[in-house]
Amino acid sequence: MSSKLVRIGFEVGTGKPVDVPISHTIATGQTQMAGKTTAFEGLIARAGLPAIAFRTKRGEGAFDGSRVIAPYFRERCDWQFVESIVGAVLRQGMRFERTWIIKASRNCDSLAEVRRRARNLMNASKRGFDRDLYMLIGEYLDLVLPMLERIPRAPRPDVSAPGAPDLAVMDLTAFPLEVQMLVLHSTMNWVYEHARSMLTVVPESWEFVPQKRDSPAKIAAIALARKGAALGNFLLSTARTWRGSRRRSCGSAASTSWACSASATRSRGPSTTSPRG
Repeated sequence: MSSKLVRIGFEVGTGKPVDVPISHTIATGQTQMAGKTTAFEGLIARAGLPAIAFRTKRGEGAFDGSRVIAPYFRERCDWQFVESIVGAVLRQGMRFERTWIIKASRNCDSLAEVRRRARNLMNASKRGFDRDLYMLIGEYLDLVLPMLERIPRAPRPDVSAPGAPDLAVMDLTAFPLEVQMLVLHSTMNWVYEHARSMLTVVPESWEFVPQKRDSPAKIAAIALARKGAALGNFLLSTARTWRGSRRRSCGSAASTSWACSASATRSRGPSTTSPRG
């Protein structure tokens, strides 16, 4: 599917129009100064496509005035998903504990059932080492399960139909990072499986799509970046720098990176040297 061209401004000095294709894009620059989110707001408005974004920090004014929708969460309990939850809580990889996670999540139908299974396996374990690992898995799930119960279940996010220009924002500021990651995972998975010609804005890629460990949001972002472009579904992501962000999420398909500067954003917008990819 060919990418739509969007006019982002005019070349300094010549006045020539500057058009960029809609593609997987990451914008980098100083927080609250460079105008990364403002650039994406303008890009979304000019593209005329439905988009979904996430507000994750208290006091954040991103996408102010956009339509606010309820968080979306679709429960999964396969071992890969449970492993990513535990890893998100610990902020580290979980390769060593994978065997115990697989046993705790095998043939389960919900995360609550995984929690009960972990407790039962802990009580039945003869080795103290096994008991400790099952106890830790259960404790980590106890951190997120009460929060997930606060999210109303819905068959899909409240986003516009394909082709209808609209920016919907999920306000996740009341939830901890671990739950925010699960909401991003479910939403991006829905976009990947059902949407067409939709833009998804992932905030703070260094945090939600980290380079050195897995997270629920990272798993979904990589899948959407690899295969979403064929249906016109693209990721837009922000970060202070490339460092710490998983390059594979945007780098696996045709992508664009913008380096936003505070002075350029204030006076004349992104320069023609900003889009590159």
